[in-house]
Amino acid sequence: MRTWYRYFSMGLVAVMGIAACGSDDDTSGTGDATDAPASTDGSPSETTAAPDSAAPSDTANEAGEDGPPAGSVLNVAHRNPNQTLDLHQAQLSSAQLVYLDPLYDSLLRREPDGALVEGLATSWDYTDDGKTVLELDLREGVTFHDGTPFDADAVVANIERGQRLPGAMTAPLDNIEAVEAVDPQSVTISLSQPSPSFLTDLASVAGMMASPTAFEVGDEAFAVEPVGSGPWTYVPGESDPGSQRVYDAFEDYWNPVDQGVERLVVFEISDGAARRSALLSGQLDITPVGAPDVDPIVGDGFDVVTVPTSPLGWLLLDRDGEIAAELADPRVRRAMNYAIDRQAIVDVVFFGNGEPNDQIFPAWMVGASETPSAIYDYDPDRARELLAEAGLDSIDLVVNSLGALRAIDEVVQAFLADVGINVEINIAEPGTLGSLNRSGDHPIANGAYGSFHPWETVESVIAADGPLNPFGTTDPAVDELIEQARTASDEDAVAIYEEMGRLVAEEAWHMLSFTLLTPFGVSPEVENFNPVVGVNSAVVRGVTVG
Repeated sequence: MRTWYRYFSMGLVAVMGIAACGSDDDTSGTGDATDAPASTDGSPSETTAAPDSAAPSDTANEAGEDGPPAGSVLNVAHRNPNQTLDLHQAQLSSAQLVYLDPLYDSLLRREPDGALVEGLATSWDYTDDGKTVLELDLREGVTFHDGTPFDADAVVANIERGQRLPGAMTAPLDNIEAVEAVDPQSVTISLSQPSPSFLTDLASVAGMMASPTAFEVGDEAFAVEPVGSGPWTYVPGESDPGSQRVYDAFEDYWNPVDQGVERLVVFEISDGAARRSALLSGQLDITPVGAPDVDPIVGDGFDVVTVPTSPLGWLLLDRDGEIAAELADPRVRRAMNYAIDRQAIVDVVFFGNGEPNDQIFPAWMVGASETPSAIYDYDPDRARELLAEAGLDSIDLVVNSLGALRAIDEVVQAFLADVGINVEINIAEPGTLGSLNRSGDHPIANGAYGSFHPWETVESVIAADGPLNPFGTTDPAVDELIEQARTASDEDAVAIYEEMGRLVAEEAWHMLSFTLLTPFGVSPEVENFNPVVGVNSAVVRGVTVG
């Protein structure tokens, strides 16, 4: 269960944050995601107050080996509330990184372009051909905020605790069969089966490390006063859960260049209008913004930085035609793909903040092809031809979706109706969309894939037992490629995923529309902010305020 929750909720949060709205407060959702856009006219339905404390300092400058400038403050906002600061109980990885990354180091880290680099592990290698035994050498001289040394025993303790607790973002730890401290600075992890995305997982929440000494206070108390080894320590006495989280630079941090400021404040502001106002008034330095806000913010002299995140589209779940018989014919599914104008959807619904895409693996994803070939141009005449070849003048279908995604659905609905495909939009009750999509009782769902690595997409939406393949659709050629990808080298895997993506697109397993671009509004005083691909919240290591 927690594996499905991990993949689907990551994508939904990204979608809801920048959908066709002027502000993006919480209007409806699945229960798996906590953020949704407001009305399409941009008027907020609920307002959260802008920050009135911890204003940025005027003394900040570039961080260096001696640590951050005294008195420097960075004020950041995010639309999603923090669920918990307990890394092993976190539910939404991308949305929660803005709260967790200041506090915790991970074994590996992801560069802004997604490439994996050293973190608390300085080297790593699979020692068997089956890629199930991973050896990691650990960084020396690292201490947690409570003075506990970081070592192999700490890694073992974190993995075992992550397997015990129910956090969706530590689901990759379920694949660990054994973890052994070989010596104080090296550890061996044995997997029950090969997982090509496991190293990527170790660069996110699943690979974050907390102080084993702090675990001794109990799970509930640890969540109140968590202890990591990251650039900043959590300051519970000045934090207000539900409003703001405060972090101060850790004096003994092993990599002071990551500490661009002495104090970091992360505000929880669900309402997009309030975040925009706080940015423009100088109360915030970095915040995600709604797509319609981009041009006005730039016009006011602020910067906007965008980062690609989730692919979005309709999941054609019933490809064997068990409920909607027409979907068993690939000509019908291809007709649906030819019928939609992806660029128009990006321009009209998302104000240009997206990239047209019909591929299951977006180009930004490390391990996928950087130049996946588009299969479906907008060609309504070809769509009608395919329907005629299938012996159909018109068909009637139903898609499950969210109220927050209605604007997207209605544009797609209109394109499909133009070629004779009539779609009823079923808006799911909050908290029910996930169970509806997994039930095998519904032919189509609107959704996004919040994956960092192609293998995560394989596991969630392509594999026969994937949670977003509820009808268990298989294809011998795709299944063979899945098996090849399990143990392929990184270099060989690129071609495998490219071929897999091509087959899935040609058979029209889904009707993808575009890849989201998440925009961040940034104060002109901010330097070195480079968001990470696939992550829709601000990761601020090394960021300075001038």
